[in-house]
Amino acid sequence: MTLRQNAGILEKRALRAIKIRMQHYNRTRHPLPALHISDNVVIQHHRSKRWTTPGVIVEVGAFRDYLVKTPAGRLFRRNPRFLRLHSPTVVPHSLSPASIGFHPPVSSSSPMTAAPPIHVAPADTSPAGPRRKMRLAAKKPVWNVIR
Repeated sequence: MTLRQNAGILEKRALRAIKIRMQHYNRTRHPLPALHISDNVVIQHHRSKRWTTPGVIVEVGAFRDYLVKTPAGRLFRRNPRFLRLHSPTVVPHSLSPASIGFHPPVSSSSPMTAAPPIHVAPADTSPAGPRRKMRLAAKKPVWNVIR
């Protein structure tokens, strides 16, 4: 074989290798949704990889970057790979039967009387006791023992 024939074969192999590399590289690629100003998003934490920090997009950059403002007032500049669209859930301040839409049935024979309000004590959030096991708490250090 001549040098020209070898060069043609090598060039075809190189193009085929480039094509295979591109296919492998783009195998898991998918388009990301376009984000706009005032979209509610969640930011992925860089260490724990969890989607924990909510925020609102305040600026769209020119190079696939977004400026996100959190409820605490901090500003983060993030790539859309680390942002996820999020619809915020509205939590009512008080859950009363009227706010839920519950209306007790009223009979025509009984007069309408208001039931006394039911007071529920808040759950105790303090720990029940020390978290350390009693065996370990009662154990004395070796250097205080006199022999």
